[in-house]
Amino acid sequence: MSLPDRSMPNDREDSVNAAWPSPHGAWFPRIWQVIVAAALFVAMFLNVLWDGPFRGLDQWLADAVQSWGIRELTPTGIEENEPWNTIGFLLSQTGGRWTNVTWILVLCVMAWVTDRTLVPLLRVGVAVFIMWAAVYPFKEWMDRSFPMDPAGDYFGAVGGLGGAYPSGHQTNSILLGSVGAWIAVQYIRQRWLRHLVCWYAVLAPIISAVAVIGMNYHWLTDVLGGAGMAVVLLWLLRAASATSAGQHLEARLTFSENQPPPGDRAANER
Repeated sequence: MSLPDRSMPNDREDSVNAAWPSPHGAWFPRIWQVIVAAALFVAMFLNVLWDGPFRGLDQWLADAVQSWGIRELTPTGIEENEPWNTIGFLLSQTGGRWTNVTWILVLCVMAWVTDRTLVPLLRVGVAVFIMWAAVYPFKEWMDRSFPMDPAGDYFGAVGGLGGAYPSGHQTNSILLGSVGAWIAVQYIRQRWLRHLVCWYAVLAPIISAVAVIGMNYHWLTDVLGGAGMAVVLLWLLRAASATSAGQHLEARLTFSENQPPPGDRAANER
């Protein structure tokens, strides 16, 4: 059975360079969006570092969430009430690193089967690395407490519980979700699966943010800072891929004789 023609995009909707997160395309942030995201990250960073005006909002929201009783800070520790705690944890996994890597690896296998390409594997590998390299130095250096740490403050969490800023969950949900959509639009032939992945990339950051704030895993400013960092990292990854060196490397990692051209490579639905 011959492979379907992948030289033409399946329709005008499935764009590999969408200007916004879209259920019909992969987001390639525009420069102005990157500037706004970088400014957001810096603003949240300085707010945390200098005890800025958002601290009051952070504390008010954390206190309100704790009053819901999903997770309560008691004299003997944190008490978790079921089933809401489990539901919140599962929803927060939309920002889990290995949760996202697992389903993206399935897309990588599908791309290998149909196109004999290692490009998706390279993309997700680089995404995980740059996320780790960018986020964790801030976590380690700032040692910011989580809302329900016994220390109950921005800094000085006891027992090595620091590392709240920025939110790795939020960075993962945006960066890895968008990378998954990028891979899906270019290499996955089933239209329903492409759209499912693209919808996930749109909704995962929202679900992750609500979950980690609703469980008091993170302060609001952690989530905003993580979102800002994710957009910058996504742009760096997409921009590097678009360079001549990036295109050459991706061509070297594709072993199919019928290699699709750069750009929109989504095929007609079988």
